[in-house]
Amino acid sequence: MKSNLHLTWISNLQNWDIPSYLACFKSLQAVGCDYPSVVLTNDDRLHKPATWEAFRAAGTTPINIASFWENPPRVDYIIRDRWLAFWRYIDPTYHKYVVITDSRDVVFQRDPVDFCYRVSDDRLILTGEGFSHQHSPFNLIDQLEAQRDIADFDVPFTSWPVINAGVVAGPADKVKQLCLTIWTNCIRSRGKCTDQGVFNYLSYYWRQDPTFYVANPNEDPWCITGEGLKENLLDIDVVYQDGELRINEKTPYFIFHQWDRTKYSQEILQKYSDRVELPIL
Repeated sequence: MKSNLHLTWISNLQNWDIPSYLACFKSLQAVGCDYPSVVLTNDDRLHKPATWEAFRAAGTTPINIASFWENPPRVDYIIRDRWLAFWRYIDPTYHKYVVITDSRDVVFQRDPVDFCYRVSDDRLILTGEGFSHQHSPFNLIDQLEAQRDIADFDVPFTSWPVINAGVVAGPADKVKQLCLTIWTNCIRSRGKCTDQGVFNYLSYYWRQDPTFYVANPNEDPWCITGEGLKENLLDIDVVYQDGELRINEKTPYFIFHQWDRTKYSQEILQKYSDRVELPIL
């Protein structure tokens, strides 16, 4: 029987970041997810006994890419090369739905796979941030750099919705191919952009394809991001109630991304701080 999967990447682990990372996995446990969570890494610090046990107690399993990939490529640029590692690890013969997220600044408020079922059995979920490029200086510059060397195919982008590259979900076979598509386009980009710049360029085309569903935090309870909250860029008022961020007073978002940028950061850290003893690297 196929299993769902939560998948993320961690490297360059620092002591001060451990509570934030563990909050991600503890929150996934807290909402009752019964499928594996896996951290891919090339950082041996995650395999120190105390650190590995702390992450395991929080509900995830760190896996070094060398353990399943003979002669793995160098991982020089994490936000680019993690996509190749994700592609290599996902096995559609074993995995059903895959939820890929960042981890240091992500907490789960509901089981994300439930939203996959709600949207469709076979669509990829992209995470809109609820505002356009013209309202985000970072994303404006990132997209300008992403299109720097594609003069024949450059597209006006200031009105594009910002799509977050830190959260994506869907059927395993489609997520696997999306990962390879992102990586192959990232390595061909000569601009000084992040993977999110490439992701948003590709999303210009993906948004025209019914295979993809773009979740909008102004309408969908899928994922809300800290930038939209902090900069007051959303079209709606959200409510933080009973330790959850809600699209209205009754409906929690499934995922809260970039929580560390908001006024709720300390409360979120405290919520998950007492469940495991933190290791020292």
